[in-house]
Amino acid sequence: GATRDGLTSYERVVERFEGLARRGRPGIASMRRVLEDRELLDGHLGLGFEDRVLRLLRAAGLPEPVRQHPLDIEGHRYYLDFCYPEVSLGVECDSRRFHTLGAQIEADLRRQNAIVRHGILLLRYTPRALRTEPERIIREVRDGLGRPR
Repeated sequence: GATRDGLTSYERVVERFEGLARRGRPGIASMRRVLEDRELLDGHLGLGFEDRVLRLLRAAGLPEPVRQHPLDIEGHRYYLDFCYPEVSLGVECDSRRFHTLGAQIEADLRRQNAIVRHGILLLRYTPRALRTEPERIIREVRDGLGRPR
């Protein structure tokens, strides 16, 4: 809403939140969840989310993926957050901080379509999925690793 419309920035919202946050104050818990979903608290600006997904994959005993795996497709170089190149499986960590504006969404869709057409199974996850459904992430990655090629 307000950030998309240019009325404020994520940085100003976080600054205001930090100035108001204290235990028991109405709305603070809800706002904390919103900011955490967007990876805006505690210095987690996307990469922290990737680190948490990697820890989840490791804890589940899944093979170690390649991080920031480059793909050259149709004259573009794309990087997958995680890739299992031997089975053409990619895992993307979609923090809202980097995937919410209209132009970002359009670019993400073009990128995803090119990657999928290239034969990569692309699984995409948000911070909320990691927080609320980690078992689904593990199951889907495990299924992707075992799928027939």
